[in-house]
Amino acid sequence: MSGTTITSSGTSALLLAAAGPAPVTIATGVSIVLSGSVAADNSLASAVYGGPGGGWSVLNEGTLGAGVTLASGMAAGTGLEFAGAGSATNGLAGVIEGNAEGLALLAGGNVVNRGTISGGMGAGGTGLGRIGVQLGGATLQNNGLVQGGAYGVSLGAAAGAANNDMITGGEAGAVLATGASLANAAGAVITGGAAGAVLRAGASLANAGSIEAAGHQGVLLAGGAYLANRGSISGFDGVWGASGTATLMNDGWISSGGSLGLPLTSTGYSFFSGAAVELTSTTIINQGVMQGNNVPPDALMQAGSAGSGLVLGAGTLMNLGTLAGGGGAYATHGGLGLAGAAQLAGYNAGRIDGGSGTYGGAGAMLFGGSLLNAGSILGAMALFPAGMGWC
Repeated sequence: MSGTTITSSGTSALLLAAAGPAPVTIATGVSIVLSGSVAADNSLASAVYGGPGGGWSVLNEGTLGAGVTLASGMAAGTGLEFAGAGSATNGLAGVIEGNAEGLALLAGGNVVNRGTISGGMGAGGTGLGRIGVQLGGATLQNNGLVQGGAYGVSLGAAAGAANNDMITGGEAGAVLATGASLANAAGAVITGGAAGAVLRAGASLANAGSIEAAGHQGVLLAGGAYLANRGSISGFDGVWGASGTATLMNDGWISSGGSLGLPLTSTGYSFFSGAAVELTSTTIINQGVMQGNNVPPDALMQAGSAGSGLVLGAGTLMNLGTLAGGGGAYATHGGLGLAGAAQLAGYNAGRIDGGSGTYGGAGAMLFGGSLLNAGSILGAMALFPAGMGWC
């Protein structure tokens, strides 16, 4: 089927349905950019739109922009949207951006990005609908930059993504619905303000690169989710899950990277650091490192606790690597290497180390449960009684 090449710029939506599902190329230097106010966030608010019929194919080497708002001032518009299945390729020089979403494939297909895709980065943007790439059952191969005011990528059920470069979101870098999957390659980066990646029940993430959260969780796991890490994950809590049974396989580095400072009535602060991994219930095989965060060294500090390597409420643990609590400072407690509740069944053939501090952290502290040790469990050195190996 012969295709169409767009060689002239415009300020109105390009409706692919009007020409049928023939391949369309947006030539280098061409821009299709919408601006102003629109009555509704519909097909006319997308720079390029393919209807429910499907079969759409677009190669973009230019600029597709939908910088529009509703009469209320709320952000609207999608750079490229397919209501039916299709394929979209954004070239090295390509830019796709929308005030609400950068690119949306709602009914399957595939996306290849070598340029820049942005959603919800402009004026009037609020809420969680500001997404770089939204996929409903489609696949994404990202070799460029994807960024969103709320989410970098949002993967619907059965959607999949492979990130080889950068995905970033103001709230979360990537959000995976049930059945979605994401692979983050070595050297690739996923970052988010509150969470690096959020996995719903049944979602899976294979990480060989870097996943970071500026605020809370590097990776947030729901029950039934699966995480395999061979790279690095960091956040206030590196990996966190509050309910359900997840699976974590770690051959890389997971660390907590923040401390919460609470003012005291007297001079100074009480600092509490996040855990590298904190899960209610899970199956864990660790052959890498889980490192709790250190408490900041501060002469004004009065109290506090460094981060634990692993906090696990229930489930099974096989540790062949290192679980380590963070180090404390003046008048602080070193972090626990392992804190386990009554339903924990653990086996250690690696290292479990408490963190140093004025009060040394225990290597392992169990509130019931069991831990079979064939490795080493060490409490930390301290000014006052050293931390116990385990208790």
